Amino acid sequence: GSFTYSLGGGSLPDGVTLSSNGIVSGTPITPGRFNFSLVATDSAGASASASFSVTIQPAPLNITGGPAGPVTIGTPINITFTGVGGVGPYRFSPSSSLPPGTAFNNGVLSGTPTTAGAFTFRITVTDSTGVVFSSDFTLTVTPAALSLGGSLSGGKVGVAYTGQISA
Repeated sequence: GSFTYSLGGGSLPDGVTLSSNGIVSGTPITPGRFNFSLVATDSAGASASASFSVTIQPAPLNITGGPAGPVTIGTPINITFTGVGGVGPYRFSPSSSLPPGTAFNNGVLSGTPTTAGAFTFRITVTDSTGVVFSSDFTLTVTPAALSLGGSLSGGKVGVAYTGQISA
């Protein structure tokens, strides 16, 4: 006859459910090994149970965030890099030279860039299980915009005139 299924003990992975017709489905959100038992009951009330185990692997480790566009020399920056996938907590480290005037600490590139150019650097993230992922990022630092300044005073006909303009 027909059967209905239910969870007998333990727990399914977070984000996964058991339907009464025996389908285990969903999108796991937590890695780990999950042990549980299922009970099948027929239309006459007879039942049987069995134990199951499923291992959910973490999503691949990756880095999100980073420079969103060019910055101007002398403009303070605070750029956050975030670890995704793997198993947190995450540990970040730069594994190449950073743009001059900047420092990297706890997943944040901060400081005030001092030199114009395109600076490519590598950030490495390590998760709590020792999995390592590295990615290259480029920060483009542009020169400050050219501006003119100075002051010009009034003059008189027949009198030498001098004023200073600076760029």
